[in-house]
Amino acid sequence: ERYEAATHTKVWSDIRQQERRAELEKVAKMCDLLEKELRFMTVDDGEQYTVPSLAALEHNLEAAMHKVRSEKDRKIGGEMSYLENMIRGKQAERYGLCDKLAHAQSLKVVEGGSTSLNNGLDLKLGFN
Repeated sequence: ERYEAATHTKVWSDIRQQERRAELEKVAKMCDLLEKELRFMTVDDGEQYTVPSLAALEHNLEAAMHKVRSEKDRKIGGEMSYLENMIRGKQAERYGLCDKLAHAQSLKVVEGGSTSLNNGLDLKLGFN
């Protein structure tokens, strides 16, 4: 506390600044490394590449393509499942509506009503 009072600084803030500087240096190094990798992956014609480095690049690209294809297949499978479920739901809805329609028509027959589907149209046009 006396040190902080005499220097008008806080010890914790100095430590945090050092941590921030270290973190910034780490991020800068990572950025440089990623830029180098990006340049390497573009296979610049002006640079000399060794066969092992090109083989490593090929392996990395194949692994990346495998991941992309797996994710694409997973998403397509999910979409197919969703659409199949939607179709099943619509079919069940259709069967339910057909059952209701058949039941309604059978009730009309029992009551002596018309089984014609045009009955509703006739009512709207005023023929009945």
